[in-house]
Amino acid sequence: MDREFCLEVAAEESTRLARERGDVISVFACGSIVKESPPDYTDVDLRVVIKSDGLESGFFEMKQGVPLEWTFFPKRRFDDRNTLLNASFLALELAKGIIVYDPTGWLGQVRADILSVYDRPSYQIERSQRLLDVAKLLYDRIRSSFESGEQASLWDVRCAIFWTGETPALMLNEVPNHRRLMIELKDVGARLDAPELYPAGLETLGADCVGETEVETFLIAALDNITYVNSFSDVPHFHISLDKRAYWEHGIRQMLAEGFYREAIWPILTLMSAMHSILSDNHASDSSKHYSHCKRFLDRIGFLSREDFQQKLIRLGEWIAQVQPLITRRRLLHQGGSLVDG
Repeated sequence: MDREFCLEVAAEESTRLARERGDVISVFACGSIVKESPPDYTDVDLRVVIKSDGLESGFFEMKQGVPLEWTFFPKRRFDDRNTLLNASFLALELAKGIIVYDPTGWLGQVRADILSVYDRPSYQIERSQRLLDVAKLLYDRIRSSFESGEQASLWDVRCAIFWTGETPALMLNEVPNHRRLMIELKDVGARLDAPELYPAGLETLGADCVGETEVETFLIAALDNITYVNSFSDVPHFHISLDKRAYWEHGIRQMLAEGFYREAIWPILTLMSAMHSILSDNHASDSSKHYSHCKRFLDRIGFLSREDFQQKLIRLGEWIAQVQPLITRRRLLHQGGSLVDG
C-alpha cells in the first residue's frame, strides 16, 4: 500500500471525525502501516483519544480505498505516564505510532514523555516480562478451567498463544502484526538466536501439517459463519463488517499465495475465536456445511477433543517456558554492559 497516501487519508478523516463529534482530543495511527515498508495490504489502525470516560465501540470503514479501523480511548488512559508505560500495548503503539491529529500538541508531549523511557533496554525487558506474565496467568486460568471440567474460552487460548508469540517481538522493540504473527516470529527467533520459537509456535497452534486446499476451505467456512456488523463483537476490540471481511480475506489469501499455509491458520483462528457461537451446542446453523467445516477445523488443530486439548495445553506451557530464558538472557546481557540504557 502507499503508506503516505494512507496516512493522508487518515489525517483528513481524523479532522472530519473531530469536527463532527466535538470531543476528540487527538488521533494517532499505529500497527503495520507505520512501518517504513508496510505489508502490501493492511488496514490503518487509528487510536482516538476522547474527553469522555465511558467505553465506546469502534468501527471500520473504507475511505478512498483505504481501510480505516477506529478505536476510542478515554483521555485518562494517557494522563498517568507510569500507568501508560505499564500497559501491554498502548505505550508501544504510541511510541511507534504517527500522530495524525493533535491541534493542541497535547499528545505530542505525551509521546515525548513516553519516548524518554521507551527506548531504554531495561524498559523493553520489563515490558516483555509483563506481557509473558499475563500469558502465564491466562494459561493457568485455561488449564484450571480445563482440569475442573469447564469449557475453556477459545478467545482466551488464542490470547495466550498471541501474547506468548508477541513477547519475543517486544524484546526487539517491534510493532506487533496480528495477522502475520507466525511469519514474523521466524525472523524474530533468528534475531534472538532462538530459531526453535518458530516451529514451537506452529506446533502450539496445531498448524504444523496443514496444506493450501485445507486452509482455504477453513477460511471460507470461518468467513461464512460470521455475523457481519459495523461494531464490536462480544470480544473487546474485535469487530468485523462486510468491508472488513474483504480486508481479512484479501490478507489471508495473500499469505496463501506466498506459501504461508500453516501460518495462515493463525488469523483464521482469530476470526473463529471472536465468534463464540461456533463452539456452542445450540448454534443455529448446525446443519450448515460451513459450521461443519468450522468444527472440523477446530478439531484438526486440537481444540475439540479433550485428549487433543490436553496436548495443546502441554505444548503451550512448553512454549511459554521457552520464552522466559530469552528474557533472562537479555537481562543478563544488559547488566553485563553489552546493552546501554539511554
